[in-house]
Amino acid sequence: MDMNNEKLLKWLFETNAIRVCPQDKPFWYTSGTIGPYYINTHFLYGSEEKANKLLAFIDREKENVLKCPERILEKQ
Repeated sequence: MDMNNEKLLKWLFETNAIRVCPQDKPFWYTSGTIGPYYINTHFLYGSEEKANKLLAFIDREKENVLKCPERILEKQ
């Protein structure tokens, strides 16, 4: 496995981005199918808490279409 794949795999678990369902409660995907795991890719932003804060910020700023991208970059 190359270094980038190892990093991604590590981040998936460190940020709790990957979730495995209990044996009797599979995840329902938006496609309408079920499956044993779910990946919250936005958690790779750093953590669930950081991702939720960024998404909340975007929700507050999205009305100002012209300034929103700039404001998001300022947060970095």
